[in-house]
Amino acid sequence: MKKLFGISILAIIALAAASCAREETTNREQAQEEYLAKWVETNYPEAQKHPDGFYYISYPGTKAGAKTPAQDNWVKIQAVGRTLDGHVFYNTDPELSKVLGTYSHLIHYVPEYLAYYEKSSKLTPAQYTALGMMAEGDSVKIIMPSRLGYKNKGYSNSYGFGGNVTLAAVKPAILDMKLVEVVEDPLATERNQALRYAIDSLGLTANDTIGSGVYFKKLTSKPGNELLHKDSLAFINYAGYFLDGFLIDTNIDTIAVRHNRYNPTSSSTYMPINLQYALIPALKQIYGVLRYEEEAVLVFDSRYGFALAGNYASIPVIYGLTPLTCYIKVYKKTSE
Repeated sequence: MKKLFGISILAIIALAAASCAREETTNREQAQEEYLAKWVETNYPEAQKHPDGFYYISYPGTKAGAKTPAQDNWVKIQAVGRTLDGHVFYNTDPELSKVLGTYSHLIHYVPEYLAYYEKSSKLTPAQYTALGMMAEGDSVKIIMPSRLGYKNKGYSNSYGFGGNVTLAAVKPAILDMKLVEVVEDPLATERNQALRYAIDSLGLTANDTIGSGVYFKKLTSKPGNELLHKDSLAFINYAGYFLDGFLIDTNIDTIAVRHNRYNPTSSSTYMPINLQYALIPALKQIYGVLRYEEEAVLVFDSRYGFALAGNYASIPVIYGLTPLTCYIKVYKKTSE
């Protein structure tokens, strides 16, 4: 291949194309921000412009001793995201969901629980900066260009907090956000939550554990039955809950009915499952503790659940560093 001053012609073409793409992006962003400035002036003239380029209106709270998030704290936030024409694309408020017609009994309507750090994929750049200006109880309206918002991905929530529209890629957006709580030590907090639940709801003590931190209460005893060991073939019925009692998942039909979660078209859903396939590490702690046909309740922090990442494929979504509780009964066969 011919070279021109040591650089291949194809390389020159590639560099030129990249330069054109950058220039096109810059021009598009500039045009959008010029439009947004005029839109804000007309619709929210009281909004202030942050040096980063987004607009905001602050609504201070009144919480005494309110904390401001620091790097690597965790935050609980409530938010509603809207397009510039007022359509909702994101929402954690159950009452608004009922108005929009998007309410579902499968969704756990609680504040989002997120790690607060600059490169978080769960926070937009404008959100991250705005949260750093807030204290617990404060609210803010953020009007953000796409480069400080949802960028070229837009927003289409697949785990239940969507609105009545999706946000298209490269579009500005409005976010009404409240900082509910700042959690400075999330690991200690969730372990204390699990302990308090074990004591207050199950009557256990701090020493009633199996493994190294799974609180355990046996509900039925079958002393003559075979004790489970790691090579045992065992099947379980289970029901997993958040600590507020909201059902996450179950393969027990009566519990599914009680929580309005029963699916009559999927009878196989309500059969005992092989313990070896259980997703939650806490369940593996019952080896050497439970016998066939015994029942128990477990309470555990995220070390034995879904860890730091949580489970965003679940409906309801399970946030990271979230303690859970689980009822379990063990069988030797799937038909028992």
